[in-house]
Amino acid sequence: MHICFPRWLGLNMLVMSIFLLGGCATKRVILNEKSNSESRLIVARSGSDVTLAWESEPSSAYTIRYSRTLGKKSEWRILPGFDRIRGTGRKVTYKVTVPVNEPRYFRLYTFPAINYAN
Repeated sequence: MHICFPRWLGLNMLVMSIFLLGGCATKRVILNEKSNSESRLIVARSGSDVTLAWESEPSSAYTIRYSRTLGKKSEWRILPGFDRIRGTGRKVTYKVTVPVNEPRYFRLYTFPAINYAN
């Protein structure tokens, strides 16, 4: 006696048996143990003046990126002069100028600080 299964059912059976026989392992990885409030960028705009501020950590470096649009295809560029800024352990505040009629969105990226001194 010959039993025929649809091709897609055979593939599903194969995948399911691999999981059942081989087992499945999960690993939890914590990339950044800081809370979101420690790396929250605060943006205030008054006309063409934009103030960027955040609470920094001396063991971290920060990069600010900006975009003129929000969406999946938005291009986030590094704000000139704001790449790998070393944290101080205090609130960091910077001011930038943006044309009044131009929308601008900002993101703060956090990285481990690297000491280049020998």
